[in-house]
Amino acid sequence: MMMTMPRACFLVALVGCASEPTGLPTVVGPFDGAPHRFVVDAITLPTTTEARHQMSDDLDGDGSLDNQLGNAVGLLASEGDVTTHAADMIASGVLASSVIIRSDDLMDDLHAGISVLGADGDADVPFGGKFIGGAFQSNRARSKAPGQATLRIPFFTDADPLVMPTTTLEIELVPDATGYLATIHGGFPVDDVIPEMSVGMLAMLKADPNHHLSFARSLDTNKDGLFSVDEIRANSLVQALTFSDVELGGVMQVSFGFQLHLKPCAAGKCLAGPAADTCSDRILDGDETAVDCGGGCNPCPGASACTVAADCQSNACNGTCAAPSCTDGVVSGFESGPDCGGNTCPACASGVHCVFDADCLGMRCDATTSTCQ
Repeated sequence: MMMTMPRACFLVALVGCASEPTGLPTVVGPFDGAPHRFVVDAITLPTTTEARHQMSDDLDGDGSLDNQLGNAVGLLASEGDVTTHAADMIASGVLASSVIIRSDDLMDDLHAGISVLGADGDADVPFGGKFIGGAFQSNRARSKAPGQATLRIPFFTDADPLVMPTTTLEIELVPDATGYLATIHGGFPVDDVIPEMSVGMLAMLKADPNHHLSFARSLDTNKDGLFSVDEIRANSLVQALTFSDVELGGVMQVSFGFQLHLKPCAAGKCLAGPAADTCSDRILDGDETAVDCGGGCNPCPGASACTVAADCQSNACNGTCAAPSCTDGVVSGFESGPDCGGNTCPACASGVHCVFDADCLGMRCDATTSTCQ
């Protein structure tokens, strides 16, 4: 039976390790303890200031808490850009992360090993840590032997999880009635962050453009209706969100911190089945014509498989959805009204929905009604 220890008490018990003047002690392998496998059955990103602080750590030892990714999550979540469907992706198997603990005593063991596997088939690379009173703390991110893993993070709405490698990983486990609450911190090399986030951003914008018009307009700097990685990389908001705030292992990194829940599972998934919302589980299921679109789900973007016109954002299907255009008679692509508004279509008449003044013939979009004046 697992015993619980408040997180604050656990950190107090281990504070002596972190404050040693000669540097952080590390636990190194080989780790020959008995293996204990756990699956991730919940993932929680910090969408509030309070949660961001709770899930942060002083990664570089300068006395301040680090969680730049948490800052990005909070800002994007307020605009509806962060997914709320991690549980559906876990249920569908798109998110299949696990943790392996190597220890003969899950209460007290000063030489335990832990591996974090972002997906089935990932390399099992154990790193060291200590159990004290049933709680676990790994080597710190700034130690000589931090963890490494390729994490899968459910981030943008209507997009696959981010695939993010890190070699500066640390993890804390606090036991509860059904497993462990895990808080995971570290850094992602800044050169890896923007390309991977670009993939997620573009998938989100393509899947449901009308719900992300402001974001889309800010990215499309040359106003051609398309988005390139270069445009995303140069965007001031993206640069602020992906600011490299810590140096770990001699590399500038974007700090992160979030939480997982771990459930004992000797093999397989050990999770009860299907997703509550099959339109958000990132697999092709139900009556969808493409992943999470068509059928009873949102209409699909251009080039997606379809069976009837209603499967498509453009309301035009010939086996595959036609691309949105300024002449398809519906609100499609990044238009603010039917065949008008946006960077590539004509301006909209009075009374039509708008986002910016430039959407309107009269160059005035009423902020209260969001209609052209």
